[in-house]
Amino acid sequence: LASLLRADWPAGWPSFLPDLLQAPQLDDSARLRISLLLAEEAIASRGGGREGEAADGGDRGLSCRWSSQHASIRALLEANGGQQAAQLLSLCHRAIAGGMPGGDAALAAESVQLGLAIVARFSPCIPLPVLLAPALLDLLPRLLERFRCSVLKLLAELSRVESAAQHSSSQPLALLHAAMRDVFGRVLVRLPPQFARACGQVGGGEAAWSWSEAQLDDLSLWLAALWSGQRHALTQTAGGCELLSAALGLLGALG
Repeated sequence: LASLLRADWPAGWPSFLPDLLQAPQLDDSARLRISLLLAEEAIASRGGGREGEAADGGDRGLSCRWSSQHASIRALLEANGGQQAAQLLSLCHRAIAGGMPGGDAALAAESVQLGLAIVARFSPCIPLPVLLAPALLDLLPRLLERFRCSVLKLLAELSRVESAAQHSSSQPLALLHAAMRDVFGRVLVRLPPQFARACGQVGGGEAAWSWSEAQLDDLSLWLAALWSGQRHALTQTAGGCELLSAALGLLGALG
């Protein structure tokens, strides 16, 4: 299905997302899986979701085709006040907020990870007021300890939105920056001792989290994306320069 949609969506089947989300024979778990496959086939495989970037070693023809496809997906998700984007994010929010009702812990955890991954994949194409809503952003700091890689990957994608959307002083970005300050504050007091000392953290009352190499890599990727994508906007907001300075210091400590 996802392979067919790679060719047909969005132009050949513009109502696919509403059809999927309203299909009575599917549960939310199936809808999440299909939505992620769609994102991976129709978005991520065409240049990683960034407009103007060439895929496959810089193939300019492929880049132009991707830019056109990217614009079509964005236009579809922005139509009617972002109705389709809002429906998709509603599904993701249900998964992120609590997993599947009545399911076991493993299924709930998988649903959270699917929901976060879908938002990350679709983020270049979703209107900012829909994407950067408190219903999603307020959950990220609380999910950080258990779903660190998924949250940090999503934050890295969200850090890139300004360069594509030109909304440097918008309310959605203000909400994003507040969530990022909260996440960064939680990370800072839970770092391994060697990184905490490098950032001037002498230790508090909270024990450090156990960090895998993958989690530290995802933390570095988010901080780099934060610096490159949100630097200008953060210098115009209260506390933004302090966040940038601390993030740059931690990025240097992580190497």
